[in-house]
Amino acid sequence: MELYLDTANLEHIDSVNKLGFLDGVTTNPTILSKEERPPFDLIQEIDRKLSGKIWYQVTGSTADEAVEEAIKVANMCHNKVVIKFPFTLENLEGIRRISQKGIETNATLVYSIPQAIFAAKAGSTYISPYLGRIDDAGGSSIQFINDVKQAYENLGFDTKIIGASIRNAQHLVDLSKNGIDALTISYGNFEKMLHNTMTDAGMEQFQEDWDKIKNL
Repeated sequence: MELYLDTANLEHIDSVNKLGFLDGVTTNPTILSKEERPPFDLIQEIDRKLSGKIWYQVTGSTADEAVEEAIKVANMCHNKVVIKFPFTLENLEGIRRISQKGIETNATLVYSIPQAIFAAKAGSTYISPYLGRIDDAGGSSIQFINDVKQAYENLGFDTKIIGASIRNAQHLVDLSKNGIDALTISYGNFEKMLHNTMTDAGMEQFQEDWDKIKNL
């Protein structure tokens, strides 16, 4: 399973990247805007910090604009780039054209089986359903993932499914049980999932007991 950090915050990236198992960083316009820096400068700085993939979402409204933007970002980065395309008719063309250039692509904001199938037919390397948003709308994000996986297996597609908008530990548990290809997680949720009350209590007990004997 590939693991990506959903952030453009350089301190957060450094904190997790040093662990050695991060596969890269995912961004989008909303995430980049939170840092209040020129976006392409920030992308290049993130790229210098990583040894994994950096994900960038195009903003052009036409296929030509999106492709031009995608090539610009791919050329400015040293690491492998994944270009994210919000699911639209124009961007399906963009996915096809960029994929043919050997650059990995991601169809994002995918919320239906037909969208997932069309993205795969266009050649997208990944699709990224936003799990939290599916659940908020009254659906079952895990069932949706399973339905897409089954469709892809039946049709012979090798497009990977990345679980986005992971909000809690149960999402991670359910995704791991169902064999998700990849997931992306915010720094805040990553931090929360590191902790467990029983682990914390056990560490406190160990420290108390060590303090009793360390000076004997």
